[in-house]
Amino acid sequence: MNKKIECIRRLLIKNQAYNEICEWLLSIDLIDQIQVNTHKRDQERAEFILKTLDQAMNSKKFQLVDFEWSILPLELIKITCVTEREEKVFSCGY
Repeated sequence: MNKKIECIRRLLIKNQAYNEICEWLLSIDLIDQIQVNTHKRDQERAEFILKTLDQAMNSKKFQLVDFEWSILPLELIKITCVTEREEKVFSCGY
């Protein structure tokens, strides 16, 4: 399994972050509500988020997307997205 997908999936499981991430992606017009409601399982949701972030990077809407994930001694997850106007961080354990 792709490490980025697993990182996102763990964040969704540990922090229930799907709605928070999707609300932000909706606010910057990268996705629509129909896409958000389509995905039900955590694996599908993680794949959808990664696909959206990758598309934004490829289309130059994001300057940076960074994944930090450490398991020991405590599990820490941090996903940072940087646009021209803001930096958004989704984290768990920090």
